[in-house]
Amino acid sequence: MPVDRTIAAFCLPLLLLACAEGSEPDPTPAQDGGDPYSRIDPVPAPLPGAQDAASAGAWRETSVEGRRGLVFAPPGDEPIFAMFCRTPEGLVLERRGLVPSGEIDMMRLSAGSTRQALAVTPMAQGDPALRAVMPFNDPLFTQLRESPVDITVTVGEDRPITLPASPLVPELVAQCRIAEGDRTTGL
Repeated sequence: MPVDRTIAAFCLPLLLLACAEGSEPDPTPAQDGGDPYSRIDPVPAPLPGAQDAASAGAWRETSVEGRRGLVFAPPGDEPIFAMFCRTPEGLVLERRGLVPSGEIDMMRLSAGSTRQALAVTPMAQGDPALRAVMPFNDPLFTQLRESPVDITVTVGEDRPITLPASPLVPELVAQCRIAEGDRTTGL
């Protein structure tokens, strides 16, 4: 009886291996126009030095020009994005580390279902950065204040960066709004 179990224990893995070595389906679509299965386009690998979407980095509170602000930085690297309030102008947004090449005049942002394009100006001092100011009455400002959402930022032809949702962003934006309300009501 022990010999039968030994043979069975030896043969079972071989039998399973033989079943698993069946032929693979043809991964190319049918040439007759009938595609019997759906096809997924491969996702290109990120370019060297390019920022990957929402996963690489973290938000942190900091002081920007003497005001409470937020910066987003990849692990172990310098911040690539900053935001802070500046009354009465609005929410200041900086895409850091970009050197203007050619005509870069817009910062395109999207958060949730809201999209906006804001004029940018290069920073005259310090590290290279492009700055845009979002007015307090902008629909994107409202979207950022309501709940944490991913923010996608594109400047010129540069690769978009997606900044992950963080509860720090609506908190900062709400404080901007309170400061603006205080300023306009004379409090």
